[in-house]
Amino acid sequence: MVVEVHTHPDHTGRGSGLAGGLACRQHGGRVPRGFLDFSAPSNPLGVPEFLREAIEEAVELGLYEDYPDYDYRDLREAVASFYGVEPEGVVPLNGAAEALNILLLCLKSRELVVAEPTFGEHRCLAGVTGISYVPVPYREAGDYFEFPLEGLVDAARAGDAPVVLLSNPNNPTGACAELSKLGELLSALQNSLVVVDEAFVELSTTCRSALELADDYENLAILRSFTKSFGVRGLRVGFLYTSGRRLAQTLDACRQPWNVNSVASYAIAKVLRDRGRDAREYLRRSAEVVEVGRAALTEGLTELGVVVYRSHAPFVLARHTRVSARESLRRLWSRGIAVRDASSFPYLTEYHVRISVRLREDNARLLRAYRELGLG
Repeated sequence: MVVEVHTHPDHTGRGSGLAGGLACRQHGGRVPRGFLDFSAPSNPLGVPEFLREAIEEAVELGLYEDYPDYDYRDLREAVASFYGVEPEGVVPLNGAAEALNILLLCLKSRELVVAEPTFGEHRCLAGVTGISYVPVPYREAGDYFEFPLEGLVDAARAGDAPVVLLSNPNNPTGACAELSKLGELLSALQNSLVVVDEAFVELSTTCRSALELADDYENLAILRSFTKSFGVRGLRVGFLYTSGRRLAQTLDACRQPWNVNSVASYAIAKVLRDRGRDAREYLRRSAEVVEVGRAALTEGLTELGVVVYRSHAPFVLARHTRVSARESLRRLWSRGIAVRDASSFPYLTEYHVRISVRLREDNARLLRAYRELGLG
């Protein structure tokens, strides 16, 4: 199996998705219980009580004994009503990451164009399926990463109707592409499918959702993750939305019939349907908490000599100037604190780390550890 991989001259190739390697499958969250975990972004407010109640109700009803409704009618209708979209365009997912498997394997695309750096599962899939993987780098501009609109257009037009993938806000840089630029991308690539992973958009006060564009572009697929928005990383539930009915039908037929478990499907549908006002208020408050916490982290780290990039997400990308990411992780680990080594992402360096936003006391503890350990 031959995989075509285009790399940046400064990129080491780690995590490139080459067959036989799993360097691309590096994620945060694998830390001992009791650690202060800044490695895996989530909602800093944790699981809302109304969702806990819905989960407990599903357990009390013994729904884990039954197969889910493989049509997921209630979940689709609840999602559609909550987000103001059409239920026919909703495809239930076992977390947004499942969409990558479905999209690449079922659409039989021979090429994947990706705005990098970003979440890495696609590189693993490209490697084992023989799909040509074409990374297009964000451009570092001072304390920000610019969306590579022209690069994506050029790379996609040079290929054979590829799938184009990006995350917005971007993981791990925190950059946000304006809707006008996404519209330009979609208009320029009408023969390609543009997939926008919005796992963190509901935790942002400043990044607008591509759902606003969905009705105008059938070549757009949007991924959402309740895992992040509602702080339930273990439930694994999300959805894909597209106004392209044929595309939605194809992807829905390609997913396995019971991809979302009964407890998760029931709980999320009930919350969106019956507690919609509470859910919206919780998400609004969560995004505000993220904004305040991110500003405090940015200010504190900058004072310690760390380069922190502007972010629209519940995390910041930081570049140390003296201590490598690996050494920083080792020192913080000794204090029961975990951050994400970001050096495995394409185009980033051995000095980059990603730090999630948590509540004020936790953020202050991280900054104290940075100061006392001489990190920066």
